[in-house]
Amino acid sequence: MEHAKVYLDQISSPTFGKATNSFQSGTLGSMVNFLKDASTKDGYQDSSIGSFISTANKVISKTPFQLNLKNDYGNLLIEVQKKK
Repeated sequence: MEHAKVYLDQISSPTFGKATNSFQSGTLGSMVNFLKDASTKDGYQDSSIGSFISTANKVISKTPFQLNLKNDYGNLLIEVQKKK
């Protein structure tokens, strides 16, 4: 989860909102991969990851993206989605 926190710091920067959509999507995708690892390899609870995602979504609220979290039959699914 520590690596995901580094990404949270990065997306919290005012310059992140000025970056290209491709850069934003890639950065968020990398953060999601670390969150998935935190769940599957490091044993973080879904509630901790859900809280982290809520915080990240507040930070990126002015970008065209959002993070979605689903629990699909015990498997944690985290996606970067483009807002409609």
